[in-house]
Amino acid sequence: MYKTFLMAGLIAGLWLPLTSHAQSPAASELNEDQIHQIAITPAALARPALQYRLFPDRLEMLDRNAVIFYHRAVRSMQATNARIQRLNERTPDSIPDLYDDYDAWMDVPLADMPVDAMRKWLEQFANVFGELERAAISRDSDWGILPDRTEQDIDWVMLQLEEIQQMRSICRMLGVAIRVAIHDGDFELATRYLQIGYKVANDVATGGTLVSGLVGIACANIMNEQLVTMMQVKGSPNYYWPLVDLPDPVCDLRPGARVEMGWLSGSGSPFRLMQDPMNQSLSAEGWREALAHDAEKIENYGVGAPLAGIGFSVIRAYPLARQSLLDAGFDAAEVDRMPVLQVVAIQQQRMNDLLTDEVL
Repeated sequence: MYKTFLMAGLIAGLWLPLTSHAQSPAASELNEDQIHQIAITPAALARPALQYRLFPDRLEMLDRNAVIFYHRAVRSMQATNARIQRLNERTPDSIPDLYDDYDAWMDVPLADMPVDAMRKWLEQFANVFGELERAAISRDSDWGILPDRTEQDIDWVMLQLEEIQQMRSICRMLGVAIRVAIHDGDFELATRYLQIGYKVANDVATGGTLVSGLVGIACANIMNEQLVTMMQVKGSPNYYWPLVDLPDPVCDLRPGARVEMGWLSGSGSPFRLMQDPMNQSLSAEGWREALAHDAEKIENYGVGAPLAGIGFSVIRAYPLARQSLLDAGFDAAEVDRMPVLQVVAIQQQRMNDLLTDEVL
């Protein structure tokens, strides 16, 4: 898939509820479908308190890049999936397939799972789990996605993030392994897989884009679901302190959101109107050419409107943009000497910067 910019309202709507400082709503304020009832039994605190860690011990991590091992894990997973498909084409159903049976494996009580089929499927991916073990004890997670402002020839809006998206499948695989371990009563192994999964979620979210953060949240949610499942099994450990030890938040959307909002303006913006409009000395015709360039760019992204429609929107926005600049202390004579497009572009950049600072 391609990375696309999410609009400011979406950013605010997604990120604000996820901040560590947000107030949790009272139970009376929740909708019925937001309330999940679980049955748990008391469990003594472990000694030591972090005997069952949900995140790798930071003191035991090695100074290396976890993404190297994630790439290996994804390649191994894809090769194994292809092999399973070929085997099943020759001999139908010779090896179970997660993608055909996911609901039957993940959305049923533990006692009703086809455990033998799940084990047979997991056995095919031993190399994947080996790479994930190595990634879990790697301190850094550099995906090589964050742009260099000097790389003007790269269209960051159309950046492909296939490796990020593949991490969802990695976490689904971990979810299957966790459920089998819980079914077997092997809470230590289940916790180890949870630990790897939360590390994956945290590492993916550092990818530098909102998409990375959202995929990280999806991975963390898979782990959350299996943790809640295990906590309801009698004899499972007390996870109070391991939960406290998790990064807060596990997946922080702010860095990726700030990067993407930053791409909208400044010298690295793909839109000419937003490339430091305050200091651009273009003629009215030059601004119209910039608008035409940006309209074509937006249309190429598949979310555009006709140039005439964009121009009409700019004309409608001018009075408010002009007044906003005057309210901000701009000299009226100077503003009135500017081309219409420049006035609108300056105000748009100001609002983008304001929103970035206030929300993020």
